[in-house]
Amino acid sequence: MARQAYKQAVDVLDPDEEDAELLLLSFANFEQTHEILQAIPGGAVEEDKQAGQDGDHTNVVAPSLP
Repeated sequence: MARQAYKQAVDVLDPDEEDAELLLLSFANFEQTHEILQAIPGGAVEEDKQAGQDGDHTNVVAPSLP
C-alpha cells in the first residue's frame, strides 16, 4: 500500500515544494529500509495477507542475534 501511495505521490506532487520534497524523501527512505530489512538473514521482514483485506501488509520483526 505504501508503494502505491509513493508512486501516486511522485506523479502528482511538485518536487520543488519543500513539503512535497520531504514527503517524497520519507517514502524513498521507507523503500530503502524495507529492502535492507529483507536482506537481513533470519527473516527480518515477514510478508502476510490479513484475512478479509486487500493489499500487502508488512510486519517488521527484529532479527535473531547470535
